[in-house]
Amino acid sequence: IPRHRIVTHQQVAGDDVRGPGLGKLDPGNGFNHGRLTNFITRFLKEASS
Repeated sequence: IPRHRIVTHQQVAGDDVRGPGLGKLDPGNGFNHGRLTNFITRFLKEASS
């Protein structure tokens, strides 16, 4: 899976998709999205070698 195909909850279920005030939000500062992104990138690189 290419990294650019992995998206956040807000990107696929935000207000623009579900309607004003109905969108889902990402966990925010309590969730380290950068760390997850780095892990996924390393995992995919190792899995492909």
